[in-house]
Amino acid sequence: MGILRTPLQRAAEIGCFDIVQYLIQRGAIVDTNPGYSGGTALQLASMNGFCGITTFLLERGADPNYPPAKGDGRTAFEAAAEWSHIDTMSLLMQWNVGLDLEVGGPPKSQ
Repeated sequence: MGILRTPLQRAAEIGCFDIVQYLIQRGAIVDTNPGYSGGTALQLASMNGFCGITTFLLERGADPNYPPAKGDGRTAFEAAAEWSHIDTMSLLMQWNVGLDLEVGGPPKSQ
């Protein structure tokens, strides 16, 4: 049916903090596996530079080192860096993102 995102992933991607908060309070899984070329809620929020949502998700247990989706996926740090969201990159570094994390095939560090 063309559904590529969970409600939490979509809300994080478009910056709807109230909906992200509501879904988490109702038991949404923070690190849901992304679809092909998709991302976790954290990866999508980071890609779009939504620091408030990124912080909220990290405080609720989102993994800043979650591997990227197959296809054109990105880690949260890679997504923030690709779109020049310096504030989001700094935030992720404060949450111990693994800058030496190896991803892809052949593996390379982010």
